Amino acid sequence: SEYPERELVIVSDLMQHSKRFSFYSHCKQGDVIKPNKCRSFESLLKKKIGSETVEKYIQDRKPKIESLKNLKVTVLYINHDYETRSGLSSSLVELWEELFKFMGIKNYEIIKQLAII
Repeated sequence: SEYPERELVIVSDLMQHSKRFSFYSHCKQGDVIKPNKCRSFESLLKKKIGSETVEKYIQDRKPKIESLKNLKVTVLYINHDYETRSGLSSSLVELWEELFKFMGIKNYEIIKQLAII
């Protein structure tokens, strides 16, 4: 309440990868080695991780509404060269936009950056 606005800045390639779930597998369609296009957010929510779904996992960890009041999220999306494939970059951004909406984060911006290679 002391600050009129708080800003969370995330610098990322947006490719979530953990033991629970990985966008490296969620964003592969067809018989490909590298990610090429992400499946829908709805299909991600249905995935099983242990005894629960991704939806339950995120639901249990999403922030309380009152903590989001004065929060702005800025994502600096550093995409790798393989993320410039047709369909991957846009579907990855859509996936994160759906995630933010699901979590109740309304004030966000995803800014695409040039790959640093």
